[in-house]
Amino acid sequence: MIKITLNKFIECNELGKLKDYIKIISERFQIIETILDNFEDYSLDQILKSLKLKYLIEDARNLTLKSNSINSNNTFDYIYPDILIPILKDFKRVIRKDGVMSRFIDVSDHFAHFVKSINIYNFLKFSDTKWKWIDNFIQPQSRIIIYDYKTIYSDLKIPISKESYRKGNIKELESISLAKSYLEKPLEEIAKSHCHFISNISEQC
Repeated sequence: MIKITLNKFIECNELGKLKDYIKIISERFQIIETILDNFEDYSLDQILKSLKLKYLIEDARNLTLKSNSINSNNTFDYIYPDILIPILKDFKRVIRKDGVMSRFIDVSDHFAHFVKSINIYNFLKFSDTKWKWIDNFIQPQSRIIIYDYKTIYSDLKIPISKESYRKGNIKELESISLAKSYLEKPLEEIAKSHCHFISNISEQC
């Protein structure tokens, strides 16, 4: 995965796209190229040290990271709200006061990615009770929509400085008999299938 990621940096740079997302520091970029040129000669620890990355396996609700110490980027679609909320609370603690949190969230039915007979809203037709029988620990899906994520952010006083989302397909959504728990929300909100939140922590309430 590390090799794939580093190759993506090289590829995006060659296409002239990388500069649209980050400031390219030539010395740092040279490190990536050196690692890829001699990838098999490096251990994982050596690669991480060269890239100044720290690899942690721990409960994200109670990180050992110091307060006000990092930026953060990750996805949330597999995490249930009762776990996500304490995770976000601790992320808020560890993010630098001038730092940024970036979240890309796919709220579509992931089964539709490989089962062509269903659409991306299919899992919204099941009641919470039925969904517990279908959901699984290999690919868990929380089924909360973008509206719910925004509510969680607001409750935790985490700013959303910039957001983008895919509108989705209302017609496809209307082909699904929605479970009762989704009927109270506007179809336009439920239809949104992917979002990207950027939080500038210096804008915290």
